[in-house]
Amino acid sequence: MPLTLEQLEEIQADALADDVPIDLPRMRLWDRDKAVTFFEGGGVLPPSPLLVALYSAGLTPSQGRSLLGRVLAAARAAGVEDSLVLDHHTSHPACKTFDEYIAALAAQVEEAAGSARPVVLLAHSHGAVAAYGLARALGPRARKLLVVARRPPHGPQSLLLQEVWGVCSAGEFVALPGPAILSGLVAAYRSSSLAPHARSPEAAWPPPVIETVGLARELYGSPIALCAEADIIAALGSVEPPSPPPLALPIVALAAAGEAPAGETGAKMRGWASLTRGRFALHTVANADHMGVILNKEAHRMLVEEVLEES
Repeated sequence: MPLTLEQLEEIQADALADDVPIDLPRMRLWDRDKAVTFFEGGGVLPPSPLLVALYSAGLTPSQGRSLLGRVLAAARAAGVEDSLVLDHHTSHPACKTFDEYIAALAAQVEEAAGSARPVVLLAHSHGAVAAYGLARALGPRARKLLVVARRPPHGPQSLLLQEVWGVCSAGEFVALPGPAILSGLVAAYRSSSLAPHARSPEAAWPPPVIETVGLARELYGSPIALCAEADIIAALGSVEPPSPPPLALPIVALAAAGEAPAGETGAKMRGWASLTRGRFALHTVANADHMGVILNKEAHRMLVEEVLEES
């Protein structure tokens, strides 16, 4: 419930902060704890979290930023001060292992936010793999992990390459012909832009389809993607929890109601619960498919609310 002027004046008086002005239009949206912190701090709040976002597979960095643009704009409109978009390991060619890649991302966060500012992580689809590793690397600075349309990278249903393409290693995936990769993308993710070309010869594909398949081959064809058993074990110690130990931060997961059975269903996303000892919540977004969910206004509302809880 919004705070009233009377409630704010009471908190102000209790904190002996009569010299700190009340900005009702802004402060009425706070909760009581935030108002207490503000007045007891002499009108100063701790630094708000940096929103760190990661995008899905099959996209270039510019395409990824474009796809995340609407949800980041919704966050800005609600008062989230700034954000940082991070890229896939394919944009970090010097990184040869998952740990090296996560260290590179953590260095980017450090450069953008300093060593003390808290962070909220928001990841769509494959971006959640890196977000999970980054949450582990950042420790208590990571206040919350928001996952949209992605199974956990650790657990019994984490073997993406095996389920979608029937292969057991990144090397086997790289060796797949282009039409096989495209068929898997269409079957698992119901892409309306890719589906019309799934039965066409590769020579007839338009440039955007060729690019998407090439990006998927490069991304999933690396052990850093953590989509095959041996790669998960190498990075995390085992395929299934409890190794490594659960995170301490809350994890909030959003599943798309229109996911294909082979895709990132809500049933698979429940596995995130085993990766945290903090709060876990799973929401299903109606009238949304795998790619559309990150553009969905209801999803934006839920995600922004979760970010604002940490601000």
